[in-house]
Amino acid sequence: MLKYEVPTTWYDNCYLDKAPVIPAARSFSIIDGNKKAVLLIHGYAGYPGELVRPATDLAKVGFDCYIPRLPGMGTSGDDFKASSCKDYFTLLDNALTDLKARYESVSIVGHSMGTLLAVIFAKKYQIKNVVLASPAFKFKGVTLFELKALAKVSPVIKKSWKSDPRFVMYYENAPQDDEALGKEYWSYLYVNKLIETLELAEKAKKVAKELTSNLLILTAQKDDLVDTKVGKFFTCQYKAVMLTNATHFMFYDIDKQSEEKAVSETVSFLE
Repeated sequence: MLKYEVPTTWYDNCYLDKAPVIPAARSFSIIDGNKKAVLLIHGYAGYPGELVRPATDLAKVGFDCYIPRLPGMGTSGDDFKASSCKDYFTLLDNALTDLKARYESVSIVGHSMGTLLAVIFAKKYQIKNVVLASPAFKFKGVTLFELKALAKVSPVIKKSWKSDPRFVMYYENAPQDDEALGKEYWSYLYVNKLIETLELAEKAKKVAKELTSNLLILTAQKDDLVDTKVGKFFTCQYKAVMLTNATHFMFYDIDKQSEEKAVSETVSFLE
């Protein structure tokens, strides 16, 4: 059964959000006393609700699944600016220390920015099997140099955003939270947060060359956010699957065949 909770101790020494958590962004877990666990990590300005579909399918084949909300996300723009990668690292250290002590095996699934964290922590904790969905090793149309120059002038930039009903969500009461999340996160460019993410990508690239995990790399041909050519960063064994009609958001995609493929590839690889 899906429960909107993960161990509270995972958030020890992390940034404490000031604003309430939007329902879609609640951490959740699906626990049935299995011997295998999967930690799923969402992306930049993302939220756990984006990963309901792969988590529920993994639970059906014998995995306990944990999807924590990264600090600063799913609450408010102010919390987003106040949190940092240090908080994400603390959370994931706490989570993996706990899971490795309680389960015979632990796998990781990361989406977008979550793939960068997945690579770093897979190496640190010697995780055998890792899925990287829409890996964010290189962003399209933006460089670190340009962002650092922009941060000196306009650290937060208002931009247009509107909800797209073609993306079908799976969390409870979907899609009502889209407008609230859009107002706080997706209607702005938080330049310093983007800089932090690109710097995280550089760190992940260095770690990737030393990674020994078995990898599944899922890329989307219609991804307009990140570069899909990521295999060059790895020297370890990996399986690469390009989803022809998928977007960046492959786990709840406009193209349902792509979504099914992304989920089924994830399940079969980890199973």
